[in-house]
Amino acid sequence: MYKLKDLIDDDSKGWGHVEDWISKATNKVEVLTSEIDDSEEELTNLLVSTETPMGAIVYETGGILVDHGWIRLFGASNGDKMERSLSIWNKGRTLVAFGEKPPFLLVADDVLGGSYAINCGGLGDDYGQMYYFAFDTLEWEPLEIDYSEFVWWTFTGDLEEYYGDYRWEGWQKDVEALHGDQAFDFDPFLSIDGAPVEERKRTVVTAAALYSRHIGEL
Repeated sequence: MYKLKDLIDDDSKGWGHVEDWISKATNKVEVLTSEIDDSEEELTNLLVSTETPMGAIVYETGGILVDHGWIRLFGASNGDKMERSLSIWNKGRTLVAFGEKPPFLLVADDVLGGSYAINCGGLGDDYGQMYYFAFDTLEWEPLEIDYSEFVWWTFTGDLEEYYGDYRWEGWQKDVEALHGDQAFDFDPFLSIDGAPVEERKRTVVTAAALYSRHIGEL
């Protein structure tokens, strides 16, 4: 069994990479704080080293909000803006108990109910690659990048183009007012072709409710 000290890199190489990416970000990035006890618990739950960007984000942050909070990267828990931590969000959704191998690991989501995950063997042969569960197709789609590349993409990628017609006028203000454990639901659902997003009824729901409807629990 790994001990906590075995998972912490004293040189903070992983966090150094993330800080460098943040300094070069072209999208708005907000790093949430976490309590040290929560951060340490996350590392031991996930058995991930802070030498890696994912381990560093788990240990150093209470999550990261990108592009006004449109995408939420999971870290440890932040009691103010996002209580969901990476390990707790996965428990009951991709794994039953900490220490077991999940089919995929949920690492981020967006305000429309899309989920980003690392393939741990359950989504295809490309182990370690990122997938996106799209809110419009309700299918897992390979992104052909790994976790580090994914974080870099969220910080610097053209998210306006990626999400295209699913953004509405004034979305920035609406998203910034949203709690990190919430998401937007639409009527009709975004998986149903029809009216533009501006013409659909938009309500605030929990991220858990959308995940349960889209993907389901264990």
